[in-house]
Amino acid sequence: CLSYCFITLYNAFEGKEIEVIKDLTFSYSHFTIYLVIHSIWGMSMNEKYERQMKKGVLDMLVLKLLESEPKYGYQIIQEMKEKSGEIFLLKDGTLYPVLYRLEEDGLVVSKWREPIGRQVPRKYYQITASGKQTLGQIQARWKQISDGIKKIMEE
Repeated sequence: CLSYCFITLYNAFEGKEIEVIKDLTFSYSHFTIYLVIHSIWGMSMNEKYERQMKKGVLDMLVLKLLESEPKYGYQIIQEMKEKSGEIFLLKDGTLYPVLYRLEEDGLVVSKWREPIGRQVPRKYYQITASGKQTLGQIQARWKQISDGIKKIMEE
């Protein structure tokens, strides 16, 4: 028997076929674990790496968006979506932990604003002087990192 064989399985969780290469030396339980993990995460390796890359720059991007004026959460989400050409499609559950962390670190402050007319009260976030200074440092370091990545990728 060959050491590898190509098989197609039906993934009941997602309702579609999954193509995998399975090492026949693995036990059935290892193979089952792989399928369960794949079904739970439901994303390709490219999506996984893309998510990790995006997570690494969210603090910098949020600070940059707050640099011009105070903004509320939904406004940040929409502006990030528009300015990134829909590369960054954030959800509340992603943005608010970033905002809370930045606030805890003293890089932003928040303030509730009274509604005007039929608006609802909104919590606005504003970058602090320390946040502006930190943003400058992060941007400088990001340029160094980007330049380093470019050098490696262009080899």
